[in-house]
Amino acid sequence: MFMYSEHDRSTFTDPELVEHLVDWLRARGFVNLAVVEAQSAYGNFFLDRGVRHVAEVVGYQPRERYRIADLTESRSRIASTDHSAITSSGGPGATPSSGFSFAKNKTHTWAWYTLCLKNIYGTLPLQDKIREYHNKREIYYPTIDTLVAFPVHFGIVDAFIGADGPFGIFADKDPNPTHTVIAGENIVAVDWVGASKMGSIPG
Repeated sequence: MFMYSEHDRSTFTDPELVEHLVDWLRARGFVNLAVVEAQSAYGNFFLDRGVRHVAEVVGYQPRERYRIADLTESRSRIASTDHSAITSSGGPGATPSSGFSFAKNKTHTWAWYTLCLKNIYGTLPLQDKIREYHNKREIYYPTIDTLVAFPVHFGIVDAFIGADGPFGIFADKDPNPTHTVIAGENIVAVDWVGASKMGSIPG
């Protein structure tokens, strides 16, 4: 949801990778799929920052294969939701019941890096995340509470290109061509490998 330009693909998970996973799952009998995300503080400053609109701009094409779910709009119904989900950073992505955290490989001004665990923070439902989760609450506790309530069963990091530097979460005019995908059942381990490859010490 922090995508600022459709021409800079370093800040959001590549829709082609997410939809390849969707098609792989559908071929194995999983047909009730959702790609989900929550709105961000960008909505305070820019028009048309709803999840479905951003998903369309970056290139998601559900075509009845899956649905795009906006967790900010549906937050009152999340507790009763029963479906598989794919979590994805930047465009849509996270998990209301079970599924995948499909993150983008990028640095982050507060968290050093944003991978599968930080990707879940993006699914916290309140739109003004700076005010609600940085100022009113500590960002780590709501994220961990979400993971406890809605466990993620598999983590994937789209590191084909990686946004780097102090503004990596927002933009990178010269992203790193890392040509890598990292995946595993333990998202802490996936993040550990991703952070190690960035040269960061996982904390």
